[in-house]
Amino acid sequence: MGIGNVGPSGFMLGFALLTPQPRGVRLEFQVVAVNKTGEGKPSNRVLAML
Repeated sequence: MGIGNVGPSGFMLGFALLTPQPRGVRLEFQVVAVNKTGEGKPSNRVLAML
């Protein structure tokens, strides 16, 4: 997981590069925001098949 730059709104932008991903397997992704007050609510889950 990497950290990006501060965006125009003043928020820190982050990213995760997940490689390699298996082909033909159903994958489920979900994110949780973390800041100085703790963890936020998990996002909706996204299903993907590559």
